[in-house]
Amino acid sequence: MVVLSVLCTVVAKAQGTLRLMAEALYANDSVNYTLTDSTRYLYSGMRTSNMTTGEHMYDTATHWATIIRVPTVRYARTYDGANRIASHTTQQYKSVAWRNSQQFVYKYTPANSYDTVWANRWDTTNALWKTTRIYKYKYDIRGRIDSVYWLKPSGSSWVTEAVDAYHYTDTMLTKHTLDVWNDTLVQWDRWQLETWHYDQTTGKTDTYELHTIDIPTITLQPERKEVYVYDALKRVAGLWKYYWFKISQSWQGLNEYYYSYNSHNDVTEEVKNYWDLFAQMWGPLSKTYYYYDPSFNITDIIEKQFDYPIFKDHSRKSWLYNSSGLPTVRRNFVWNDMWVAWLPEKSNNSQVLYYYEKYNGIANVAEPQAALLYPNPATGSVSLRVNWKQQQPVSILLHDMQGRLVRQWYQQAANTYSLQLHGIQAGQYILRAANGSEEMTKLLIIANQ
Repeated sequence: MVVLSVLCTVVAKAQGTLRLMAEALYANDSVNYTLTDSTRYLYSGMRTSNMTTGEHMYDTATHWATIIRVPTVRYARTYDGANRIASHTTQQYKSVAWRNSQQFVYKYTPANSYDTVWANRWDTTNALWKTTRIYKYKYDIRGRIDSVYWLKPSGSSWVTEAVDAYHYTDTMLTKHTLDVWNDTLVQWDRWQLETWHYDQTTGKTDTYELHTIDIPTITLQPERKEVYVYDALKRVAGLWKYYWFKISQSWQGLNEYYYSYNSHNDVTEEVKNYWDLFAQMWGPLSKTYYYYDPSFNITDIIEKQFDYPIFKDHSRKSWLYNSSGLPTVRRNFVWNDMWVAWLPEKSNNSQVLYYYEKYNGIANVAEPQAALLYPNPATGSVSLRVNWKQQQPVSILLHDMQGRLVRQWYQQAANTYSLQLHGIQAGQYILRAANGSEEMTKLLIIANQ
């Protein structure tokens, strides 16, 4: 469902004492890495990020197009008294200013589930938010989602446009339907049907089917099916995916998968086969191997594709982590037979660098609200003010988003420092200051000088 895909979880849990401050995305032309896009996150108080779940409780997340060195899109959030997301706003950077674009506003039940979600579009003519959809959530006596009503404006009132309905057998979700009102035929049309069947031994899904509407006939037609089997520890041992072949009016194989695990229940190997429609049999396609460090952080995913008569190295994803177990680098590689080596993937998503900042609750660290960087963006110079707990000489380092040291300063004990920026190219930088027992990190934006 559209609304659920925007915000799946209400509150994110903290992970350690670091939170994601920035991401830098790099393209590669098979030789060099080039910074193409970056994202800056700003938080308030104890709200933070969780890299495991991908949940970021930011105030703003700003995307920068590095080539033109200007911000492009910003996501802004507000929170209610229970630290739940109250609104999520998308803004576009146009004519050197932020322009509102889209917004979701959330109301919750006492059980912290969605009650109502308003989808708004910015009316530039009248300079106000205009509600385009309202989603009303209903729950059964067990607190499970029962239905979601999609409401659209009709004159001065709201009418039901569609209904998501969820059906259970005992404690299991067994059916989901989406019905849409047909104004032309004055009837409800069923656009989607999902069904789940469960294995009696494991209590987990063994069959899933999706049917979607065929517009010309306004009838449901099969689209895809998944079949699961489990091992003794209730882990997925095999998965078969099928698609509906209209010519024969039957299910035909698409892919089958087999899985192996380590003692931590992490996948270590995935075998993938394809269905040969003409031979009517499964054939080898690829094998994927997963590698972990002693803390069970994923370090490498290597895919080998079948090239008769063997499996050959094809692609690889690799991660590096800091001492807190958070990823600092993610790189994509492809295998090169000529060089007999892994080479950077030629793509716009070849490498991502992650930057973190320490936040409230850390001993011997200058708290964010006690550090000011102004003006920001800066041109010829910038002032840094930090309320250190201990007065000691300070080392200040300026790194670009590729992690390279651009400039450094050594200052005597003080609270305010004036830093000259002449000769530094416009862009985004990471400014770090440390006095031996305390440290702080800020994002500095340098404008054209």
